[in-house]
Amino acid sequence: MLPDELVELGQIVRPFGIRGELKVRPVDAPGQLLSGLTEVYLLCGERTHGPIALEGARAHGNFALLKLAGYDTPESADALRMARVAVPYRCLPPLPPGEYYFCEILGSTGQLRSGETLGTVQGYVPGDDCDLLVVRDGTRERLIPTGDAMLLDFDRETRRLIVAWDPETADHED
Repeated sequence: MLPDELVELGQIVRPFGIRGELKVRPVDAPGQLLSGLTEVYLLCGERTHGPIALEGARAHGNFALLKLAGYDTPESADALRMARVAVPYRCLPPLPPGEYYFCEILGSTGQLRSGETLGTVQGYVPGDDCDLLVVRDGTRERLIPTGDAMLLDFDRETRRLIVAWDPETADHED
């Protein structure tokens, strides 16, 4: 990814409280990426707004709560409903070795340890126990759990995601 390319962190679902906070459904763990950020961008359809100063961010159950400068009432915050919250890729905190952001693996090639290509990572489906990656090759769709035992390695240079997964027992045909 390019350093200034915007990375989506979540989507605003509604205002929260009386001070203009926003309830956000995050792409990653609630609040994990938001700590340390000072500004965000809002993606509304094809338009991008920002940077907008981030006055506060905290986890709230499976959601994140954001307080943006200039949005101090529930009515003003409601105007942002369904907007997507994003930051430049360069603003994401570095991860420990062996960890990576979803935005990095989106569009990469999913591959078994044997070298067999499964398809392209197209998206993810949130789950209770773990999220599932959506990997497509033509009309075949595979849902691969994102647990540590399944995702073995990701090579940022070649954009290959190596998975430990049994396609014989887990295929999902469209």
